[in-house]
Amino acid sequence: GAVPRPDVRQGLPIGAYSDDQLDDLVAWIRSDGQERSRDELADELRAALGITRRSHRVDTAVRAAVVRALV
Repeated sequence: GAVPRPDVRQGLPIGAYSDDQLDDLVAWIRSDGQERSRDELADELRAALGITRRSHRVDTAVRAAVVRALV
């Protein structure tokens, strides 16, 4: 069964999300069992957060969440 989407609001500034929230979203994205590259996972996390702008802060937070998930 699919994991329900975590209750994480879209469209907030990246700093408004805790590591736990980002980790929950990454786990949810990966719960379908599809193989994804780091870049694909990062893109899907951005999409799940409703983030369209790229910035150093966003990239750093997204990359960190992806790295944590793949350890």
